Amino acid sequence: MQRNKKLDPENIKLVLNTLCFCGICKKKIRDLLIALDLYKKHREKGVDVRIAIDLICLAQEKMYDVAILLSGDSDLAPAVERVVQKEKKKVINAYFLTNTGKELRDASSSCFLINPLSLKDCMKN
Repeated sequence: MQRNKKLDPENIKLVLNTLCFCGICKKKIRDLLIALDLYKKHREKGVDVRIAIDLICLAQEKMYDVAILLSGDSDLAPAVERVVQKEKKKVINAYFLTNTGKELRDASSSCFLINPLSLKDCMKN
């Protein structure tokens, strides 16, 4: 399975420009990536494990009723399955057309494809 490209500044800029976000949303997304420490030139390992742990632990602590998971990583399917079946939480999988796993979509309560048309309210005219 091919891994996503690194989240270096050039790739982020390309994605933001391709999706035609307004200037305010571009800044918010960039600031969020910086705050989450994802705006760097190398790929972190173990992110899927940390997401799975948070998904399960926060569900057990009753910190959410519905999780929206923006990922296509099928490695998260067992954690999502556990949260949906054992913790009785809803997990909505938001995914992009590329690099998405059917197993994750199947494990989720529901899912939807993110594409430029679904982001039209945020796009420039």
